[in-house]
Amino acid sequence: MFSRVLRRRSATAAWIYAAVACGILGTIVAARVFGLDEFGVFATALAVVGFFQVLLDLTVEESLTKYGFRYVAGRDWGRLRRLFRQALILKVVGGALATVLIVLFAPFAEEVFGNQGLEQALLAAALLPFVQSTENVGATALLLHSRYDLRGVYQAGSAGLRIPPGRRRGGRTGCAGATQSRRRSPSTARTGAGPLRGALARDPGSRTPPPRTAQTGR
Repeated sequence: MFSRVLRRRSATAAWIYAAVACGILGTIVAARVFGLDEFGVFATALAVVGFFQVLLDLTVEESLTKYGFRYVAGRDWGRLRRLFRQALILKVVGGALATVLIVLFAPFAEEVFGNQGLEQALLAAALLPFVQSTENVGATALLLHSRYDLRGVYQAGSAGLRIPPGRRRGGRTGCAGATQSRRRSPSTARTGAGPLRGALARDPGSRTPPPRTAQTGR
């Protein structure tokens, strides 16, 4: 009995540390893959999503854990099911409201933060609060079954899914490539006559030097 408890506690600690390591690794990989500007957009989008997610999170896990253990000890399964049902509804509603607010805020995000591409990043990450709304309810169910080790496994898996893919080969593509090309092009390319002047600036050989005038003696 003691060895099983010790094994579960050790596995729980190991998986929790693994989840933290995956979070740090995901930040490092994202910084190397996206570059400076794109990583700034990525971090800002996740911060905005996290703000709305925490703002509308009703934090019913504490009540679910407290009364859940009471109902499990008293074998009051009917109340336990109703408690989980109500907690699940509240979490899903909070996640859906957070998603709606993120979608409504996305068109104004670039003006507020001054970052190009932030609107698309927020729209891409808007579903995260809704998708993750039931995660803590499932973790509480594992706690009531005294399976802390499985809770640690799911936490590590959730953190591992946040690690972006490896470094892309052959340069940047998509939105990142467009941002890079805009940054490399001259600032005059953003004005009306910019494309022509930008092309000339990128191709120095296309310029023809002005003809030299004959020097007259003084």
